[in-house]
Amino acid sequence: MIVLLSAGGFGVGPIEHAVASLLELRHPAQIVVVCGRNQELRQRLDALAAERAGGSNTLAVVGYTTDMDEYMSAADILVGKPGGLTTSEALAKQLLLVIVNPIPGQEERTRTICSRRGGDPVQQPARARLQDRPPAR
Repeated sequence: MIVLLSAGGFGVGPIEHAVASLLELRHPAQIVVVCGRNQELRQRLDALAAERAGGSNTLAVVGYTTDMDEYMSAADILVGKPGGLTTSEALAKQLLLVIVNPIPGQEERTRTICSRRGGDPVQQPARARLQDRPPAR
């Protein structure tokens, strides 16, 4: 399973806490963290990735990228803020989106709309894909 954790273009928020939680998943996973322009965060996570090398859950750290489309295509789950572009891309790709730390206003409204549509058929293929996927080796 590939979990994509997006810290946004500026790499802000409780990313390290989320990474620590994801690394404790019982199901083998590759966690890919996009740190944006936050070089300090990237350096800390690179060090953590080196410490955790060889474990059942691996950590890959990426800085600012214009390849989010490709990362989203490869991911099984996206963890991040519900910004307009992020949410639109995730829905278009039928990517399961775990919403964290929405900012007041537009992102809170997006979270509310998404949670109300939790049974939406658009999200069902992503859930089915996760259930049908064989465990990572």
